[in-house]
Amino acid sequence: MAAVSIPVSLVFIGRAFTLRFARYLTFLAVAVLSVPMFLFSFLGVVNPVASELQDSLSLDSVTYRIYMRTPGFVTAQPFTILRKELDTPFGFKFVRTIWANERYGKARLHSVNGSTLEIEIDGDFYRENIKI
Repeated sequence: MAAVSIPVSLVFIGRAFTLRFARYLTFLAVAVLSVPMFLFSFLGVVNPVASELQDSLSLDSVTYRIYMRTPGFVTAQPFTILRKELDTPFGFKFVRTIWANERYGKARLHSVNGSTLEIEIDGDFYRENIKI
């Protein structure tokens, strides 16, 4: 909200001017400055998507990571996703989402065997096996 205080203070300064031209010039400056200031303060408040890494598991050259994603909307519920990530020697990372679920909580990732992963959310509350 500190960013919004600059245009608001200019409004009060502009009202103090007795010359009509100076007032119009000040209000024009307020209009020009308030657009980026309001955008800056709005984007500082809204967080579009926040991802929290819950667990990761490396099998061969592939890393499986499970995240809890929290959308920035007030009414949106967090959800859990599993991603397959492959790091290349050139610094690129290939990422593919292979599983998503509306459940959320503390998630753990286990390897059942070489071709199956088990996701455990909130202890034994929810388990799911995923073929990879």
